Amino acid sequence: MMDSKERILRQINENWGETPQSKLCATILDYLLQFPANQLAHITYGRLRNIISTHYKDSDLLLAIQYLIGDGTKLLEVGFELIEEDDSFPYPLANSEVKLAKETGELYHPETGEIVDDYESKVFMYFKPSYLFESISK
Repeated sequence: MMDSKERILRQINENWGETPQSKLCATILDYLLQFPANQLAHITYGRLRNIISTHYKDSDLLLAIQYLIGDGTKLLEVGFELIEEDDSFPYPLANSEVKLAKETGELYHPETGEIVDDYESKVFMYFKPSYLFESISK
């Protein structure tokens, strides 16, 4: 694990240098490596925000997250879920469903097949470990 972690940290440093994103990526990686990958199946933006120092801007964190889900590192993957006001049960959504909803302006409920009113306020993004992260966290 140390070899892979060190390699990823070197890559982060080569790509970002002494920037807030470099520090944020390293902090997030260290945090995630504290847990088995199967305990990290649902990482919210709020959870990531809570593990970093409060003096970082949201824009810095968003750039770091974008880097961690990008092809360069691919440590995290994006997931989506539908949560309706009257129902606390989250319905998982395929990335393709969310993409189609953005293109057409309509999201079909995964269970009922009906069009979801004001779907933008009911679809939430989360993150999960990628296969690469799972391989270094063992």
